[in-house]
Amino acid sequence: KQLYGAYSLIPKKDKLIVYSSTNIFAYYPEQEKFERLFHIMPLNIKWSTVMLVDDKENYWIGSHEGLFFIRKNPFRLFPPNTHKTLEEVYSINQFTDGKIVAGTNRGRLYEITDTSAIPYFNDKKVFPKAEVFSSFTDEPGSIWFGSGYQGLSVWKKGTIQNFHITDGIADNTVTDFL
Repeated sequence: KQLYGAYSLIPKKDKLIVYSSTNIFAYYPEQEKFERLFHIMPLNIKWSTVMLVDDKENYWIGSHEGLFFIRKNPFRLFPPNTHKTLEEVYSINQFTDGKIVAGTNRGRLYEITDTSAIPYFNDKKVFPKAEVFSSFTDEPGSIWFGSGYQGLSVWKKGTIQNFHITDGIADNTVTDFL
């Protein structure tokens, strides 16, 4: 099967979830077999940026058009732009407390539920202007965020602290945490 380039590869138990421009597949390495889970072309996603498979194996696709939510069984679509604030979704993460949080442009974060998008951290921005590309929760429970051009931010005990090149980090672009 043609994949037309994989946007995301997400390991889950005995399979690898492959998100391509046309489909979401499961790849089973022991059987060397692909299974198409969902055909996404009808969703008309023009500029996809990220995908998350949560603990319940629901699929979250972030794009410039908005956030798409696909429930595995039965498949259900959370329509994009139900909330105007969810345009330009750059990251989707499931935090240690189980909450699904989407990072958007202008440093905003939103907790996503089946029916709404709630401003996270009481609508405090983690970056003044940049997009939220990534997040990581460390052992003490601080949440770190990476941006396209405004460095790092950390949410720690109710406050946000930013770090830039002038503070000693190597680059103001932080697209992922390893």
